[in-house]
Amino acid sequence: MPEYEPGALIALQKKMHEQILKELQSRGYRAANVLRNHTQKVLSGSRSGKSYRIRGSGGYYVASAPGEPPASPTGRFRNSFTAESRMIPNGVQAMAKSTYTVNGYVLGNLLEDGTSKMAPRPMHDKVIEESKSEVSEIFCSPYL
Repeated sequence: MPEYEPGALIALQKKMHEQILKELQSRGYRAANVLRNHTQKVLSGSRSGKSYRIRGSGGYYVASAPGEPPASPTGRFRNSFTAESRMIPNGVQAMAKSTYTVNGYVLGNLLEDGTSKMAPRPMHDKVIEESKSEVSEIFCSPYL
């Protein structure tokens, strides 16, 4: 094994640390995109709730039933999700986030948890379950 000067080892260690952090941040963005894509898939498709007339168009849409992921008749909520990644003290946090609001409330929180007048329309667990293998593959592959 070649011998290194103590200063050279410290410089090499610092360079490797910086490369790993840069790679971790890149993987965070990739994982966040996977979460966003699966969120959009979960919010697509047909539902089995009540049928409602769409104002002004004469058409109908089917709402989600309690326990189903929310329906997104206009696509605004579904398309409001963005991929976000940020470094935290012990790693990286990747998320698909929506700040779409209705009457000052974040719609995703209202739908996920329900309200006093509406049963929950959960989606987070389904998104996590469908994304788990892809996200795990992103973070578990060798770093250097």
